[in-house]
Amino acid sequence: MRKRAFWLLSGLVLACIGRAQDPTSRHVQFPPLLTSLPAGPAQPANLEVWDMAAGGAMIFTEPHTVDVAAGGIMTDSGRGDVLLGLPTGGVNPANFPTASTRYLDVTQGAVSVLPGRIPLFAATFAVNPGPTGPTGADGAMGLTGPTGPTGDPGPPGPTGPTGAAGTDGPPGPTPPTGIGEETEAIKCPRSK
Repeated sequence: MRKRAFWLLSGLVLACIGRAQDPTSRHVQFPPLLTSLPAGPAQPANLEVWDMAAGGAMIFTEPHTVDVAAGGIMTDSGRGDVLLGLPTGGVNPANFPTASTRYLDVTQGAVSVLPGRIPLFAATFAVNPGPTGPTGADGAMGLTGPTGPTGDPGPPGPTGPTGAAGTDGPPGPTPPTGIGEETEAIKCPRSK
């Protein structure tokens, strides 16, 4: 039982170590590259970084083992992409000074296998952007926009409560009496 637990724990530790080697900001990722290499697995190739699109000075080179699919599509062996800096632990930032121009070439036997060097473009990112600055002043008020269309009428509201009773009105006039007979005064009901 202890041996089984030991091997299980060892396997978990190795799996965690393998995950710790994910790419970082010191790797430059490329999609699969179109090359003139023949199809085949595990071929040696060199990734070279140059300061010009043609000629110029090589800044650095690193060996890669690449897989090449039909049509010359090249990836790092066992990956779906090409990762500059993978075999060397990451590219040296000193090789990419501010405002410098860099190009990638892939060679095999000192002969380029790309149709042309690939320009490397910088991508901005912030590791720590710093504290938030003060809020700026409000801008000028914009123009008033046009009036929008009239909306649909809403549903009728609920019936309100019954109001208070009104005050009594003045008494009405006495009705005329008939000839020879007595009449009784007509009483009108109060209005509310």
